[in-house]
Amino acid sequence: MWSLERDLLISFGTPFTLCSSTGEVRSIDPALQDELRPLLTLLHRSVSMFSASSAGHCALLFEDGTELRANPHEKFEAWESHGRRSLESASLLCNIGGGPPWG
Repeated sequence: MWSLERDLLISFGTPFTLCSSTGEVRSIDPALQDELRPLLTLLHRSVSMFSASSAGHCALLFEDGTELRANPHEKFEAWESHGRRSLESASLLCNIGGGPPWG
């Protein structure tokens, strides 16, 4: 997510879920390049919400209803976000096994 006033980068290190605006749900493994193709359609789309829970789950909701969801992983940090400017407080890291992604 980017604008002149702020930006937020979200990286997924383990499989996550893509839920389309039509209700199709598919698992995406970031280690498998062929599975990343559906994400190209999300480039330059407007985002309406990013949320992270105290259990380590996160969700990125696009204005058209498409959503990316990630859950904690037992062995790896599943996702991380890096905010700049007015979104600096959204810099979070999903702990191995879950728990609050904030310090």
